[in-house]
Amino acid sequence: MAQLTRTSSRRSASAPRKHGLERAFGAAWSLESGLHAGIVGSAPIIAIMSAGWVFLPVLGAPLAHGPVLRADVAPWLKRPISARLFGENKTWRGAVVMTVGTVAGALALDHIPAYRRRLPEPIAASSPLLIGALLGTATWVGELPNSFVKRRMGIPAGQRRHSRVGLLISAIDQADWVPTAALMLRPIWRMTGRQTAEVFVLAIAGHLPINLVGYAIGARTAAL
Repeated sequence: MAQLTRTSSRRSASAPRKHGLERAFGAAWSLESGLHAGIVGSAPIIAIMSAGWVFLPVLGAPLAHGPVLRADVAPWLKRPISARLFGENKTWRGAVVMTVGTVAGALALDHIPAYRRRLPEPIAASSPLLIGALLGTATWVGELPNSFVKRRMGIPAGQRRHSRVGLLISAIDQADWVPTAALMLRPIWRMTGRQTAEVFVLAIAGHLPINLVGYAIGARTAAL
C-alpha cells in the first residue's frame, strides 16, 4: 500500500491536462462550486456531493462502453460471464471495458487539482490507478446479484416489468454497484451508511440521462 501512496508535493508538480474525459466531467464541479458558494442548496447537499466526488470516475464506464456496444468492438470478447446465472448481456467485454473506462476517468481527473481537493484525504493520497480499478471492478461485479435475481424472476436481459415492482427493480439496477464499491473501498476509506445511501440516490439520478443517451445512439434496447 505504501507504494501506491504518493506525497502531496508530487501531486502538486503534476501539470493539469485537458482532454475528452475531463471536459465530460466539467459540469459536475461547476455545480459543486455553486454549492460551496451558497448559490444552490445547503450544507447537507454539499456533504452529499463531497462523498459523490469519489465516484465521479465511474462516468468513464458508460463513456467507454457505449461506443463499444454501438460499433460491436472486440466481438470475440463478447462472451457471457454466465448466461445461466446472469443472462447473455453480462459479458467479459463489458467487464473489461467498464473497468478500463473507470480507470481512465480516475487518471484523467487526477490531473485536476480542483477535483483532488474535493476528495477525502485517504482517497486523494492513494493511487488513482488503484481507485479506478476498484471502482471499475465494482461497476460490473455489483450488478451481478441484481441480474441473478431478475433472471430467477423471469425478467429477460435488457427488459423490465411494467409494474411498481418492475419500476423499483429498474431504479435499483441503476445503482446496485454502489454498495459493492463502498465495500471494495473500505480498506482505504470507510463510507458511512448515510453516505452510501446518498451516493446510491445520486447514482440513480445520474444514470437516467446516461440511459437515455445510450438508447438514442442504439447502445441500449430500452430507455430505462
